[in-house]
Amino acid sequence: MKQPFRHFRGEFNGKYLYDLVTCPNYAVKDILDEMVYQALFTWKLEDEATEGELPIRHEDITNIAIIAGLFQLRSYRKASLGSNYFTLSHPVNGQERSERGLLDMDVEDFEFVRTEQDDYADDIVNEATDRLRMSLVPEGYTPSGYLPLGSSLYTDTGEIIYSSILNEPPTDGTPYTTLYGEKFLIHEEFFNIETLLSIGAFKLLLECVQRIRYNGPSVASFMEVAEILVPGYVYDIDIVSYVRYYVVFYSIDYLSGIADRDRRFAAWLNVCHQKFKLFVLEKRA
Repeated sequence: MKQPFRHFRGEFNGKYLYDLVTCPNYAVKDILDEMVYQALFTWKLEDEATEGELPIRHEDITNIAIIAGLFQLRSYRKASLGSNYFTLSHPVNGQERSERGLLDMDVEDFEFVRTEQDDYADDIVNEATDRLRMSLVPEGYTPSGYLPLGSSLYTDTGEIIYSSILNEPPTDGTPYTTLYGEKFLIHEEFFNIETLLSIGAFKLLLECVQRIRYNGPSVASFMEVAEILVPGYVYDIDIVSYVRYYVVFYSIDYLSGIADRDRRFAAWLNVCHQKFKLFVLEKRA
């Protein structure tokens, strides 16, 4: 095999000299890519950026927040990733009645996909997806896996642990739970979970905190923060002045369709407790 560096041969021509001069460009390619990103990125997430705009990286948002003294919050709550859900009656033609629907996992509320049985020929299971989940499994539906007793199905952040799912039921007598795929809710008891705020909610929280730092806490900024973090979900806000503090009465619209509303509500509570020390929050019954 010929050696690549043959100095006293005719093959040592302009191509070798050009590659020799330009080879450092490949060594600094990562640095150049980072410089281009730093020059062009916008303060938008991937789902917010339009064509031609470069969204900011998630880790950059968290790092900027850390420098500003804000750490990504954790939300503690009683929750279940798959138990029974209850909904208000669904009005149809002016009459209050209950209809079959699918649970929207993003807004954590039901979406009704039909009103009259004659208007829809196929079963509702055909409309179910991993984001719009069905609560009941149709009779005769084929299981997709089995979870033996003692195995964890979810991580701390709610991600499915696929390695825990068996293709066949245990043969040693171990009790198990039958799984039917991600388009169905999994019936289980309520449990405590700890989840990080989503990057979208955390970005809004950082914007609100910085806005208050520069403009100061006021009734106007309080209402502005509520409009940014929980628009439509928290409503009918009434601020009552007492001698040394204010009581903020508010209502919750459980039919609100904003995405990630639980975490955004947690972010709103946090910024209220952190920046509005004289405001005492009181939810209406």
